[in-house]
Amino acid sequence: SWGNDNAYPQYLYNLFNDVSTLKTIIMGTADYVCGNNVKCLVEGLEKEINKKGDTARELVGLCARDYLIYGGFCIQVIRNRVGGIAELYYLDFRNIRASKKRDLFYYSEEYGKKYARTNKTIVYHKFVPEATDVATSVIYVTNDKSKTYPTPRYSGALKACEIERLIDSYHLSSLENGIEGCYIIDYN
Repeated sequence: SWGNDNAYPQYLYNLFNDVSTLKTIIMGTADYVCGNNVKCLVEGLEKEINKKGDTARELVGLCARDYLIYGGFCIQVIRNRVGGIAELYYLDFRNIRASKKRDLFYYSEEYGKKYARTNKTIVYHKFVPEATDVATSVIYVTNDKSKTYPTPRYSGALKACEIERLIDSYHLSSLENGIEGCYIIDYN
């Protein structure tokens, strides 16, 4: 469980989408991390890193965004029959949960749902370069090695983000309803 009702990553993602200042900083920094190009040095993955046609630049961009939003990111590693790395896939960090030892990882797109959850959870092992017999594993990177789940770097500014979101919501509501709540007109 990550946060109250296992919903802390969804809270951070909603904050990212609702607070324009936070989103601009995160997306700008993620673009800066990618630069003009990213090259994958794994043989056979120079142009496309998986069967979906994703590039290394796209993977690094998504991982950088997740690292800035949540404080961590995940990459699914699929090996070929001889144990070499065949494909790399981005895993949305808000859908990952980890064991306390961080050796098993659980992926489900239903953690954010309040109702009607099913048990559609995929279990992955931790990526170990020498373990060529494990067909699929996960690289799990966080900014805090002492805890199971990371803390975003902007955690001290969460209240400021909430204030900005509420101010935006207040002004939007005022414009949509044609009412300014701080003024009262009194007719005799």
